[in-house]
Amino acid sequence: MSIELVRDNGRNVLLMTSPEARAAILASIVSGIVKSEPSTSIVYFDGTRVDDAQSLTPWLSDAGIETSVVKVRDSEAEMARLNELIQQRGDHDQEVSPVLVVVDPLERFRDLRQEENFNFSLDAAAASVDGSVAFQNVLRDGPQANVFVLLVCGSVETLSRWLPRASQHDLELRILGQMNASDSALLIDSPVASDLSAATMLLYDDSDGRIAKFRQCDLPDPAAVKKWLSS
Repeated sequence: MSIELVRDNGRNVLLMTSPEARAAILASIVSGIVKSEPSTSIVYFDGTRVDDAQSLTPWLSDAGIETSVVKVRDSEAEMARLNELIQQRGDHDQEVSPVLVVVDPLERFRDLRQEENFNFSLDAAAASVDGSVAFQNVLRDGPQANVFVLLVCGSVETLSRWLPRASQHDLELRILGQMNASDSALLIDSPVASDLSAATMLLYDDSDGRIAKFRQCDLPDPAAVKKWLSS
């Protein structure tokens, strides 16, 4: 699976598929991006558990892809750092190296979840930006600063609970596996994802409504990918 990320608003990626398929799709996307732009920095928010999906961290290491791994307990501080980096970069015309932020999976990172209540504290304006606000800022402002998010999410319900509607619109590229017609319609304005087989997925681009179907891939051999990246 190959995706080209461009410095336009909303050009972040949502991946919603079964836990078994995540690692292969992530590996394909990340390696493709690094191949096309070797200067890309990878920041991997690793929230995977051994009883759920496979962590991509060992594969990235074996493939020779330098990665900054962020654990759940450090997620708020790291997202605040990324938000600050984006603000420092400012003008999208600046020549800056790409950063790909992989959040895998969203539901593990409770510090990034939107607040359900408004904060009316007199000290709120002076307080540092919390994880949820920083995350929303990164989604909104990141692409023009050459910082992109690849967000892995287990369900539409989780997406709605963690992110406000405006931030969901900042995920224009959506990679979906088989799901029910209702969830498909909410994500891509069409029930077409309910017609997918267990071996197929789709890529939807919300900027123009295009849908492309593709077959799921196996996890590529990291040694072969390492050789390909160095060639």
